[in-house]
Amino acid sequence: MENLSEQLSSLEFCMFLISGATSCLFSTLLATRESPSIFPHTLWLLDKKERLFTASIDSSNSATLDGSTVASEAALAVSTLPADLSLWHRRFTHHNYADVKRMVQHKLVTGLVLDSDNKPDPICEPCIAGKMSANPFPSSANHNRSPLALIHSDLHGPLPIATHQGYKYWITFIDNSTCFRAVYLLKNKSQAFEVFKEYKAWAENQLSAKILELQDDKGGEYMSKKFLQFTAQHGIQRRHSTRNRP
Repeated sequence: MENLSEQLSSLEFCMFLISGATSCLFSTLLATRESPSIFPHTLWLLDKKERLFTASIDSSNSATLDGSTVASEAALAVSTLPADLSLWHRRFTHHNYADVKRMVQHKLVTGLVLDSDNKPDPICEPCIAGKMSANPFPSSANHNRSPLALIHSDLHGPLPIATHQGYKYWITFIDNSTCFRAVYLLKNKSQAFEVFKEYKAWAENQLSAKILELQDDKGGEYMSKKFLQFTAQHGIQRRHSTRNRP
C-alpha cells in the first residue's frame, strides 16, 4: 500500500509501557525511525519489513498501540531486588507506605505482588531530601581554637521503647574546638538543666577552662527560668540556631 504519511497532519509520538520489554519505556519514534508505515487509520511499526506492532490513529492524529496489557510477573524480573514494600515505594514515585499496603490488601493494582515481607527502612533519603525546605548549611572550616569556648547541645527523643533503667531521651554536648562529644541519658526532658550543670563541672575541671558560649535550638528544655539564670550568673553567652533546619 502507498505510504500516506505526507497526506496526514503531524502525528503525535507517545511513550508506551509494554509488558515483557527489557526497558520500562518504549519509544515509537525510535522504533519507526528507519521504516515507518503510516496509513489513513493505522500505523505499522516494522523491523526489517516484519510487522512488530500496529497502532490505531484517532481523529486527533494520536496513535494508540493495538492490543491489551497482560498483567504478569515479568515486571518483577527487571529488578534483582526483592519485590517488597521498599521497592514498590520507589516504583510508585516514593508514595507513602500506608497507601502501598492498601493497594496490596485491597488488590487495587493489577500485578502488584509482594514476594518479600522485609520491613522497609524508616529512613528514605530521597523522601527526606524532597521534603527539605532548604539545603543543608555548608560545612565551615572555622572553629574556636580554645576548648570550651563554644559548646553545641541538642536533646533527642523520646525513644519508642525505654531502656531497662527507664531512659527515653539523650542529650549531647559537643566542643566546637576539639569536637569532643559527651552524651548523657535522660528519663525526662526536665533533667536537661541538671545534666548541663554536671557536664559543666566535669568539662571545666578536666580542661581547666570555662564554658564561654552555649548554642542550642531554643527548645523548651534549654529555656527554663532556672537554666537562663544559671548561665547568666556564670557568664555563659547563649546562642540559638534555627529549629528544624536540615
